Amino acid sequence: MSGEWEPSDNLTLDSMRSALIRQEETIIFNFIERVQFKHNNVIYSSQRDSSTSDGNAQGFLEFFFLEIEKAHATAGRYKCPEEHAFFPSQIPEPILPRLDYPKRIKPNNISVNDKIMDLYVSHMLPMLVDEGDDHNYGSSALCDIGCLQALSKRIHYGKLVAEVKFREHPEEYMRLIAAGDTEGVMRLLTDKATEERVLTRVLMKAETYGSFIGQTKTVSHGPMLPHEMDPDWCKRLADVIRTIYCSWVIPLTKEVEVLYLMERACPSSPTSLPHLPLAARHTQTQNTTTCAPPDPSVGAPTSSSPPIPPAPSLTSSSSVPVSSSCSKVGYLGPWGTYSHEAASTHFNQGMRDGTSALVACPTIDSVYESVRSGDLAYGVVPIENSMEGPVVPSLDKLISFYHGERGDPNNAVSIIGEVKLKINHTLACRPGVDLGDISTVYSHQQALAQCKQW
Repeated sequence: MSGEWEPSDNLTLDSMRSALIRQEETIIFNFIERVQFKHNNVIYSSQRDSSTSDGNAQGFLEFFFLEIEKAHATAGRYKCPEEHAFFPSQIPEPILPRLDYPKRIKPNNISVNDKIMDLYVSHMLPMLVDEGDDHNYGSSALCDIGCLQALSKRIHYGKLVAEVKFREHPEEYMRLIAAGDTEGVMRLLTDKATEERVLTRVLMKAETYGSFIGQTKTVSHGPMLPHEMDPDWCKRLADVIRTIYCSWVIPLTKEVEVLYLMERACPSSPTSLPHLPLAARHTQTQNTTTCAPPDPSVGAPTSSSPPIPPAPSLTSSSSVPVSSSCSKVGYLGPWGTYSHEAASTHFNQGMRDGTSALVACPTIDSVYESVRSGDLAYGVVPIENSMEGPVVPSLDKLISFYHGERGDPNNAVSIIGEVKLKINHTLACRPGVDLGDISTVYSHQQALAQCKQW
């Protein structure tokens, strides 16, 4: 943009809310379209092609995506401040007259599209689709492009959100930015209540839009669709999409917000801030331990920043697709338990760079057994609660496994780390029920014991 930047006065969170809600629906519909095809992993494999002008390795998805972006660029799509090309250095200038877009945010070059592409191909896609090859390469790639463009627009919309929030508390933001306190900026930007509303809305939309409404099984309409063969399919789809929002869409949006505010205040500051905090955990009331066999060749877990947790795949409610290069980390499942939260916290960096993947185990015993057998590199189990004391099954297994099977130290399992978590329980009831009307509470025995003072 030319000339001095003069911020628009009509930029408010209310004015952006409808746009953000529409973007949710666009993302969900694109995901649902992609689910109808198998993984078709071949389209993501980069192969050296001597016909490309720069000689770079390029997979079919990248080739197809670049050609589409070239066409869109000629129409001026990427001159809009809300659009971000995945291949900005390779697209042409528009042939149409340039539009005069409102200058709602400060001009910048911030883009996290490389990260979006990597997370989509490596983590989101394996959760959404069935493994295998159905030869629908063009259709799969076209759906992928729709997903990536929708995700990019939603995530980079964080710049507008950050601008609004900055105007509400400019002095506080400037104080944090001047101190280089990116964690403080992140905390000031974060609105947990709004994030929970977004996740609830996404879950409801995904489950509704994924349903086959208005037909019965007696109607003949060709091959059976996934939700007809498996009544829980729509719920798992919704859970996966909610997890994608929780694990990557919202954290990446906040990362863009921090990057934008840092550059807004300090144009000379770097546009890449490593290890931005994507969540925060504070008080502690329960301990979990990380156990591992005595194998020095397995890299130690790190805990430099909070996690991007994984989730169950659409086709399996208990595990995540794991590549052979990942260190598998088992935890007492299912997904969403406090053991899962502890594992995500302790192995956050590995989850972010793709070197670790979490796997849910049905029992504490199975975590220990899988670590000892070598099926898992690490295991995470609860060890102690501040109200209920030690978790006896974990301690029993630890004692029996500490010296190894039949006295063989190579089969021993020992503690290598500790995570402390705050435990929060919620009393849930139907709308309109008063607390005084409740006479019986149903819950897990551990939850009841931990709430006995209440």
